[in-house]
Amino acid sequence: MEYIRVLSKGVGLGYPIEILLEVGQDGYTRRKLERFADGRVALASARFAEGDTRLDEKPAPSLEEIDADPEFVAQRMTRVEFERAWNDGFLTQPARPGHG
Repeated sequence: MEYIRVLSKGVGLGYPIEILLEVGQDGYTRRKLERFADGRVALASARFAEGDTRLDEKPAPSLEEIDADPEFVAQRMTRVEFERAWNDGFLTQPARPGHG
């Protein structure tokens, strides 16, 4: 697995300011967390999706491709960092079935 943090430079209302991705060996996103300027956190996995937050139907762009876009700054993160953010995201949300 690869874990990527994406920070948005041009924040528009309703768009995430930070996106965390868990990307599988096949290049597809397994889990996604989006943080918004108003404090909301939305999560998506193969089991569920919140609001407009969804897993893409095509492979995720590489860290280098994301970072080449002037609107974003991308960096690797560890599995531990991702899991901590993922679990914290659940703590800020109403109860839901399963989270994986």
